[in-house]
Amino acid sequence: MNAQDKEQTIREAILDMVAYFGIFGLPVTNERLVGLLSVKASHLAVQSIAQDMVRSGELVMVEDCYGLAGVEYRGIEMMAMRREALMRKAHRVGRIIGLLPFIKAVSVINSVAIGNVHEDSDIDLLIVTTPGRVFVAKGLLWKVFHWLRIIETEERKAGQFSLGMFLTTRGVMFERDIMQENEPDLVYRLMTVEPVYGARRWYEILRASPYMKAAVPNYIWPTGNRTIDRSGWKMFDRLDDRGYRIHLKHTSTQKKNLLPEAFVRVRPDIINLHALDQTRDIAQRWRKLRGTWVEPETGLKPLRSKGDSNLKNKEKRKKV
Repeated sequence: MNAQDKEQTIREAILDMVAYFGIFGLPVTNERLVGLLSVKASHLAVQSIAQDMVRSGELVMVEDCYGLAGVEYRGIEMMAMRREALMRKAHRVGRIIGLLPFIKAVSVINSVAIGNVHEDSDIDLLIVTTPGRVFVAKGLLWKVFHWLRIIETEERKAGQFSLGMFLTTRGVMFERDIMQENEPDLVYRLMTVEPVYGARRWYEILRASPYMKAAVPNYIWPTGNRTIDRSGWKMFDRLDDRGYRIHLKHTSTQKKNLLPEAFVRVRPDIINLHALDQTRDIAQRWRKLRGTWVEPETGLKPLRSKGDSNLKNKEKRKKV
């Protein structure tokens, strides 16, 4: 690949990322821009190209971050303050949960992790257990959280905890088990996860996935020997198996989990419950921002964004 093609590839990757976070009204920090870029590139090269895209009008600066031209970025400071408050709460709870010997990592995922935090935002937890302990952990934590009145309910959501995602230290095929439509949401969703307990263990699981490792070639993974997990307490094996069968039956009879927009995984190695999966809507909105979405009725593309138009004009100037 020659230098011009390499630069164009980096530009497209930058636009992909900035457009994704633009869906949530969030600009992209320098750290995210380099670490989560989908192509291999040096820090200096990415910064140089991004600054050139700002000068050409493809990107805009939002304080020290990068935004997509034509996207409104409002209430960023307020979202950051709310996120900080919810993360402090998650850190306190995560440290307590980590006292259980079969829980190896506790992370915040979805809106609070990404940064688009609003008044009614809850705290989605992704909990990693040793093999054979997913349903023991889910049952125990649900009872404790319910007793403490910190579990999300229809009446109480803001600042409450959601226990919709569990998996074991063996990991899963993320590209198959996490969401309905993976592009572009899956990689950004998982790489913005904020561990509040067992960070090294969580990143070991991510790094063990060929899909995730290939998706972020610039990311600097924590180093060290791989952790060896032991289940222990064999008496819990039968309890976890019983909990799996009960949970599977209960989930399969809930009408909300049978709707087309639901995405559900209930296996001995994972619990992933999304009665309203938004990944298809996010993918559609992302394609619109990138100017690659096709109207299903007319078969026509919508008008390209300001950034895409500037990029096209710049290519014409180069040819001249």
